[in-house]
Amino acid sequence: MNIASWFSENQQWFFSGAGVTLLLGVGWIVKRFFIKDSSINQKQSSGKNSINIQSSGNINFTSSSIKNDTEK
Repeated sequence: MNIASWFSENQQWFFSGAGVTLLLGVGWIVKRFFIKDSSINQKQSSGKNSINIQSSGNINFTSSSIKNDTEK
């Protein structure tokens, strides 16, 4: 039995809703497990007396924004 003959024999069942649900389920499984998500996940850990900067792009510092330990 090939796919064309199976489809012609079962087209009423297929389009009644059960087949559509089955196709959507298979599509969801393929998307979930086989297609990589291109979103970026960032994780950050901080310690005592630390400064944390997190960005999804560029961060530019000027000399006036950087302070030495001696400046208060």
